[in-house]
Amino acid sequence: MLKWPFVLERPTSGQFAMPAFAEVGAVNAWRSVGAFRIERPHEAARDLDALWTALMAAPVARADTHRKAMEIAYDAPLPHWLGLPVCEARPPFALSLERLRAALEPLRIAPG
Repeated sequence: MLKWPFVLERPTSGQFAMPAFAEVGAVNAWRSVGAFRIERPHEAARDLDALWTALMAAPVARADTHRKAMEIAYDAPLPHWLGLPVCEARPPFALSLERLRAALEPLRIAPG
């Protein structure tokens, strides 16, 4: 049985597929505000400082009237996605580094 958070030792195409990508966007304004795409979310926690700097420069970081979420997309075993909050719980809904880290960490692939 897996304990949360889990760390995959290597990418697999079996029981646990790697995410195809992730996006950080404004809830109920995903397209109008614009989403920030993360191509390899399972590796993003390795350089969280660089990711955070790029994210804070994106339009979604300035959309303080909307909650922010990170949507993680999978292609297998069936196409699906899940969304996790990555902002403060109360207005002005600023992005939260701690919540971003918590959303990415369970996806992390251990080196080696």
